[in-house]
Amino acid sequence: MRPRGLPHVLLPEPLKFDERMRLDASAIATLELFESSEGDSRASLCSLLDRTRTPMGARALKDAISRPSLDPVELEDRWDAVGELLANPDVRGSIQAALDGIGDLERSFGRIAVATAGPRDVAAWAAGLRRIPALCTAAEPLVSSRLRRVIDGLPDVSDLAARAEQTIAPDPPVLVSAGGAIRSGADAELDSLRELRRGAQGTLLEIEAEERRRSGIATLKIRYNRVFGYSLEVGAAHRDRVPADWIRRQSLANAERFVTPALKELEEKILGAEERIGGIEARLFADLLTDLAS
Repeated sequence: MRPRGLPHVLLPEPLKFDERMRLDASAIATLELFESSEGDSRASLCSLLDRTRTPMGARALKDAISRPSLDPVELEDRWDAVGELLANPDVRGSIQAALDGIGDLERSFGRIAVATAGPRDVAAWAAGLRRIPALCTAAEPLVSSRLRRVIDGLPDVSDLAARAEQTIAPDPPVLVSAGGAIRSGADAELDSLRELRRGAQGTLLEIEAEERRRSGIATLKIRYNRVFGYSLEVGAAHRDRVPADWIRRQSLANAERFVTPALKELEEKILGAEERIGGIEARLFADLLTDLAS
């Protein structure tokens, strides 16, 4: 049975001690597999052998070194695969180039599965998935059984990449709470609220221009404050020119801030739209993570 809440974790498999060499910590240190006797990882066997292009490959190499195979069939398969790659430098180079853009699909999917991934994580994961067809094409000439099992076993994940690309914005933020994580066109209601927000900015400028004309205060500006919201700000020297229907909102050392009914109404629309935009983006992103993990 799969662990609940961990859909990316595969079913457990029993350890086969007769197929792997068991090395304790003392043997690993003595053989300098991962660190030299001086504690330098760069002078270790793993560092000498490591020409991997992805974090996944680096972890696989470390596992192979720490638990060397004793299975003659597996060892024969490995030798055949290595020999074929050595004999075909052009194919090997093409495979390396394809691997360069894949990234750590394993860890990224782990974060997606437990819903801790951010929009930028998902975008990078989708970009890595898009590199898989190029990897398969590069490896097409290979015939060794071990390499063919790996390449032929790669599934078609273009639908997952497309699902992510259709939802995530081209240059997404690290956190969905930062806003702007969802692509335009992904949700009609979200697009409508964003259009309302853009239109409101133009209306703010119109209100600013109208109140400048009405009050005769050329330096009047509309300011925004998280606590007090949108206000008409005028310098202290122009207090006597403030229209009677303006409502004082905040007094500063060298300025006064006011609000009008029209500005207050627009503020409610803008802030309401912002809140709804944030909620919709969070919901769409959560739905995306659920879809990708299932």
